[in-house]
Amino acid sequence: FKRKSGMTKEISGKIRYIGFIMTCFVVVHHCPELEDIFALNSIDYTIKHCFDVLFNSFAGVAMSWFFAITGFLLFVDFSMEKYPTKIKKRISTLFVPYLLWQLIFLILEFIDTQQLLSLGELLRRIFLFVRWPVCGPLWYVYTIFLLALLSPPLYYIVRNKKVGWT
Repeated sequence: FKRKSGMTKEISGKIRYIGFIMTCFVVVHHCPELEDIFALNSIDYTIKHCFDVLFNSFAGVAMSWFFAITGFLLFVDFSMEKYPTKIKKRISTLFVPYLLWQLIFLILEFIDTQQLLSLGELLRRIFLFVRWPVCGPLWYVYTIFLLALLSPPLYYIVRNKKVGWT
């Protein structure tokens, strides 16, 4: 029994299919809660509460799935020779778009509040997560970029049986 290595068309199709479902879960989670619906009685409130719990649970499953599949894609055919190429690709596909969206939302925030952030506060919000980034939902993109940067030691920990899952 020999295991196929790398990405196959079958695996790619499954990732797309499940990814669509998980994306729907995340979108539903980010929709406004049903707070605006006036509960006429305890049954209405119970139904609303069940939907809120269900949507939050789906989002937890979806985010776990996204991180798991990102890890799979990050390490499929991983080698240190390919690491610089992968990082260059992640800079152009993750980091630069993340920075551009943060800039767009920073401008929109300035238009809305008429307050300019100091350079230190801006850097803390974008890179260090002292507070959510200017555009908070993009935390995931930045996290995936950081995981790509840290992939060599993560790969070593996962592959080396003596190190284990500390």
